[in-house]
Amino acid sequence: MKLKNILLFLLLITINVSANEKFDKIINKAEYFENIDTNLAKLPKLNIRIENCYSFPYFHINEIQTKGNVKIYNDFLNGLKTANKCFSNSRSHNEIKIKYNELLTILLNNQEKILKCIIPQSNSVYAVASVRPGHKKDWVNDFFGLPTHPSILFHTNTIAGNFPLSMSEKDINEKRKEWGTKYKDLQIGPGLRNPDYTKIQNTSALVFHEMFHWPENFHNDKKSLDIVKLSEFCCFDNPGHSQNFRDAACNMLYDKKAWQPDLYKRLKYIKENKIFKKFKEINKHFDD
Repeated sequence: MKLKNILLFLLLITINVSANEKFDKIINKAEYFENIDTNLAKLPKLNIRIENCYSFPYFHINEIQTKGNVKIYNDFLNGLKTANKCFSNSRSHNEIKIKYNELLTILLNNQEKILKCIIPQSNSVYAVASVRPGHKKDWVNDFFGLPTHPSILFHTNTIAGNFPLSMSEKDINEKRKEWGTKYKDLQIGPGLRNPDYTKIQNTSALVFHEMFHWPENFHNDKKSLDIVKLSEFCCFDNPGHSQNFRDAACNMLYDKKAWQPDLYKRLKYIKENKIFKKFKEINKHFDD
């Protein structure tokens, strides 16, 4: 038992050193940023390609937008720095560090990573990350028209909380009738702000959230907690989110027993402490 603890301790040190070294390399390589034009930018030393992100993060139908490449680049850096600080603190544990290390490995490998923005006709998701080909969930790639893995599609009209571009005159009239005098002076139309839709406030959190899917971290996994959402809820500031709910997310993220490798013991602990139920409560809050 003593030998096992020593080996686990040495493994954790190795992972910490490896993650810190990889993070430093990524930050150094990311200094080389080529803003080629409004439709294309590159981080050549990380082999990251940014496509059609002139409107990132918030598409506006009545504005000429040109600064999206710089914004998504800064969000990439800020999201990574925020997560690194969060995962490096004294409460973090081995399972978090392993998953984070896997993401850093992907960012440093030679494979092209694509961050692409589109302005969809209908509003469905804010963004979607690709899945490794051959995985049972790789249907996502074709369904959303994702570039080659690893990649992310950002829907800038949806992120902005706008009316869908497919909105017809009939839709506009029905919305006016539904609202009555609620927003009597508000202009209604495709690509315009809808105050009833959620506008993503912390877009660096969104960028990191989607990248953290790349190491095969998925939502709605019945065998483990949602490390992607808990990392976002715990590590990133979001206006309107109470400190109590953020603390609850951190308690779940940093609870070593809730992430223990033994599946039976993990699920037993999660069930006995009603952790899935607690997660649903904060997830509902953050989705509002």
